[in-house]
Amino acid sequence: MLRVDAGGGSETNINWILNRDYGLLIKIHNWQRVMKLITSVTHWYTDPHVPGRQVGWVEVPYAYAQVTRQVALRKLKPNGKWLHQVLVFNLTKEVLFDLAGQPMPQPCTQSEELFAALAAYDQRGGGAETQNKGDKQGLRLAHRNKHSFVAQEILVLLAQLAHNLLIWTRNDLARADDTFAHYGIQRMVRDVLQIPGCVQLDTTGQVVRITLHPSHPLAAKVQPTLLERPATDEM
Repeated sequence: MLRVDAGGGSETNINWILNRDYGLLIKIHNWQRVMKLITSVTHWYTDPHVPGRQVGWVEVPYAYAQVTRQVALRKLKPNGKWLHQVLVFNLTKEVLFDLAGQPMPQPCTQSEELFAALAAYDQRGGGAETQNKGDKQGLRLAHRNKHSFVAQEILVLLAQLAHNLLIWTRNDLARADDTFAHYGIQRMVRDVLQIPGCVQLDTTGQVVRITLHPSHPLAAKVQPTLLERPATDEM
C-alpha cells in the first residue's frame, strides 16, 4: 500500500500504481482538476480535530485506470480563503480504519469513513522528506553543487556513503544508549562528530586506542560503544 503526498499525485503515477494492483492513498497534484472535483461535493463535514478543516465526498470522481474513491478537503487560510485538495484511494473501510489506528464502528457512517480516510493520510511518515532535509542540513549538500554532471554524480555517491556511515554509527551508539536512537544526520555531525579526542594507530594503520575528551557531554555516552569494538577493527 502506497501513501503519497501531492508531489507524486500526477495522473501518470496514479494510473501506474493502480495498474499494478497496489493499495493507494494519494493526494492529487493537478490543482485544476481539484477545483473541478470539489464542485461535486454536496456536503462538507467539519473536522473536530483540526480547526478550520472540512472534508466531503467527491460525488463525481475522476476516472482513473481503475475505480477509486475520492475525498475533498479544504482548510481555511489566514486570509479567509479556502485551500482545496483531493485524496484518491482504492482502500476498503477496514483498511482505512486500520491505517488510522482506530476501531471501525458498526454501522459506519459516511462522515466516519471520511475522517478515517483523512486520519489514515495524516499518518504517513514522511521519512523520505525528513531524510533529505537532514542530509541537506547535516551534510550541507546544497553548498557543494558541481557544474560538471560527472562531478555532481560523484558528489551524490559520496553523500550516500556519508549518510550510510552516519546511520550505521548512530545505530551502534543507540545499542549502548537509546538517547542516540532519535539523532538525525544533523545532530550526528554537529554533536557526536565534534567530540574532541585522539586516535592512536599502530604501524600497520590499525586503530589501537581512541581517547575522548572527558569534558564533552556526550563523551561518556559514546565510550561504551567504542569499548565494544575489537582493537583490530578498522574505524
